[in-house]
Amino acid sequence: MAGELKEKFLKNQKAVLLSMLALAIAITVGCGGGGTPTFTKIAFRSNREAASPLFVANLDGSSPTSVTNGPTNFIAPSISADGKKIAFISGENVSIMNADGTGIKQLTTATDDESDNNSYYFYAKLSPNGKKILASYWDGSAEAAQEWIMNADGSNKKKLLTAVPDSLEGCYSGNFSADGRKVTFNCYSNSDEVAGVYFANSDGSNVKNVFAPQGSFLPSPPMFSPDGKKILFVDPSFTASPSVKANAKSWHKPNFASLGTSEPHFVAPHGIPSTFGIVSVNLDATGIAMVVLNAPEGVILNSNLYYSLNDEEVGTQIWKSNVDGTGAVKVSDGTSADWLDLEID
Repeated sequence: MAGELKEKFLKNQKAVLLSMLALAIAITVGCGGGGTPTFTKIAFRSNREAASPLFVANLDGSSPTSVTNGPTNFIAPSISADGKKIAFISGENVSIMNADGTGIKQLTTATDDESDNNSYYFYAKLSPNGKKILASYWDGSAEAAQEWIMNADGSNKKKLLTAVPDSLEGCYSGNFSADGRKVTFNCYSNSDEVAGVYFANSDGSNVKNVFAPQGSFLPSPPMFSPDGKKILFVDPSFTASPSVKANAKSWHKPNFASLGTSEPHFVAPHGIPSTFGIVSVNLDATGIAMVVLNAPEGVILNSNLYYSLNDEEVGTQIWKSNVDGTGAVKVSDGTSADWLDLEID
């Protein structure tokens, strides 16, 4: 009898443990987590002779392949970690497709005409697991940029934030953390000519500032380091002298409608005696440091930072390095101009 009771008890304990494990998995998935997916491909724009300027390559730059059925008029290509889906902006709207160019689906319905007060989408980011999209939207009625989040099929679309932080006018260019649990984005005020970098939970709660709004338009999406402890972003007014930076006049009013049909502009900010580039900052807003000089855009895939750099002979080239900027190697093969096509001018 004692043996039977012991066996029954152990079976019950096993059932309880399995139930708890299933519940933990369900909670993790429901929160947008589920671990950190591993990227296998990179998407980019190229001026190579091809049916579409949208290309996909291995992370070392090998096997660059034109997305045969892909769009010709697009910006901000964003590939899922498994390499199966690509989200992008085409015309005024967010679209998604299979990585081979098939199954293109427009997810939004902006018209950029009088019917919607000239509203349009200008940036999209697919979450690493391919389940969510962050989309930047110019609301012509409010005359402000807004960050929206939706499922990858376009359903359940809603504003990321209930209110713009720090009395600014709008937010744009959102990006997911590696596990999808947090998002980071830029916010700005045209009237005050300032912009800053923020992060929040993926449901828009618990908004925090990591780069205080100041006199520089931020042209590219910020990004989390792989461990989630830092945020990297393009600061067009970085200088070692805080007093010079505070007094510099580098702001220009953004044109969010840029369709990225030409290479990034690489415009050095006016009045600043130093170069711009990708910088990193801790989540508590301390420890800001230059990572890559003169890079106007970047994206973090797995443990590497990928970024565009101007090459006077060939045109823009894509490079990769460690997240701290060390170990830089060229990803582009030098036969044509390649770039990430994420910069907003």
